[in-house]
Amino acid sequence: MDNIKEGSWLKTSCGLRSPVGSVLNGSEWQVASQISDIPFIDHDYFGEEIYNYKVELKLLGVIVDFNGNYQVVTEHLKLPSNLASLTAEAILLIMECIKHSNVPIEVLNLLGGTSFLKTNVGFKTPSECFLYDPVWGCILEVFNGLPVIDHKFYGEKIFSYKDELKQTGVVVDFKDAIKKFASLFEQKASAASINQKHVTA
Repeated sequence: MDNIKEGSWLKTSCGLRSPVGSVLNGSEWQVASQISDIPFIDHDYFGEEIYNYKVELKLLGVIVDFNGNYQVVTEHLKLPSNLASLTAEAILLIMECIKHSNVPIEVLNLLGGTSFLKTNVGFKTPSECFLYDPVWGCILEVFNGLPVIDHKFYGEKIFSYKDELKQTGVVVDFKDAIKKFASLFEQKASAASINQKHVTA
């Protein structure tokens, strides 16, 4: 049994692999396929009959259903070059992976520097974005055009990922928002000063 488990004989979308860690594809993996190059058992090669052997495949170490296997998604993470093309479900899955698995710091840095979050003013990088908060969110209206994450696009579930969004650089806390506002005030005051000098000149 151990020899069968460890040998690289199972045909998958990533070539011949050991059954351990290989995945039996199903509809629940559809969203994960947008962000991860998961080693799915080659359905074209084995045919529909392969789904009749879920119990046996599981004994060999094959993952036969999603069931919260975020680490599998993370281990084979392969983000597209255009992250803004991802569906809302895919972005929420990335947040789930950050929450439940060990996402490499390189991936967090990549996310932090990419304009992939949909806001009220288009797609922005996390460090440019604010997550609306019902307690202090009204302050966001002081400035025109602040990028607030589009919770209508992502759904109410986006608010459950405050910690994960913060890891990518999104402003989610009042104290961080105040720092950002202070910086914006300084920029606007400086710009107003320069404009005034130009007018008087």
